[in-house]
Amino acid sequence: MVADQLDQAVILLDPSLNPDGLGRFAHWANTNRGMVLNADPGHREHREPWPGGRTNHYWFDLNRDWLLLQHPESMNRMATWKAWQPNLVGDFHEMGSDSTFFFQPGVPSRRNPLIPRRNVELTEEIAAHHAAVFDGAGRLYYSREGFDDFYLGKGSTYPDAHGAVGFLFEQASAEGRLIETANGELAFGFGIKNQLLASLSMVEGRGGKRLELLEHQRDFFRGAVAAAGEAGPAAYVFHLDGDRGRAHRMLDLLLRHEIEVYETTEEIEVSGRVYTPGASWLAPLAQPSRRWCAPSSRR
Repeated sequence: MVADQLDQAVILLDPSLNPDGLGRFAHWANTNRGMVLNADPGHREHREPWPGGRTNHYWFDLNRDWLLLQHPESMNRMATWKAWQPNLVGDFHEMGSDSTFFFQPGVPSRRNPLIPRRNVELTEEIAAHHAAVFDGAGRLYYSREGFDDFYLGKGSTYPDAHGAVGFLFEQASAEGRLIETANGELAFGFGIKNQLLASLSMVEGRGGKRLELLEHQRDFFRGAVAAAGEAGPAAYVFHLDGDRGRAHRMLDLLLRHEIEVYETTEEIEVSGRVYTPGASWLAPLAQPSRRWCAPSSRR
């Protein structure tokens, strides 16, 4: 079974979205736990001080950096993403201890308009497989009652706007080895088993949807290029005169997201404004990343 799955898929593992925060949290928990585990939520082991393990060394939440790409971890992750262009992505996190386990879809009304309807359908179909797996294992879970797919700079939403299907998984945190919660005692090992269960469900669920996921990705980018022939502007031009540093940063960001952009070679006049060469750039809409640079194409 495993050999068949590996024969039909390439699986990439990013062991830690935030290695700085993970190291800081693990050090705190291991330093403050005792030989006899203490499940009291008020125990020092479960009360890591600010900023906790949420941020990296610079106190930045890297799971909000998929769009801005301000940090080296995010830049390197994006380079790998673009090299492989995955069609199914699992984004694994932890949440408050009194919760259970969450997987998408999230709140239906909080979907970014850049995410196509077909993505929603595939998400719901694969989520049904996750539900069957967790039902079979007798595990508590929920969907649609929290979290969302609106901000494009998150690890589960960025894929949805790039021809892939992203899944957010949230496991109630033991905040150490063992903690008392509204649902009884929660052990760190139990959370690990849930995340493993979700990971295997992703691989299995993807196997049954392999061709549909590939077709969705193909249609997503083909549709973006084809839409360039619709009524509307053929390109967007922008001007950054007098601030070469700002221009460099903006162009670097566009290129990291593989948005085609070109320096103008002659004056362009739009609505009475002249865009001069050497300080102006143009992004054509006839490109696979059209949805990112053409607000009028949202659907």
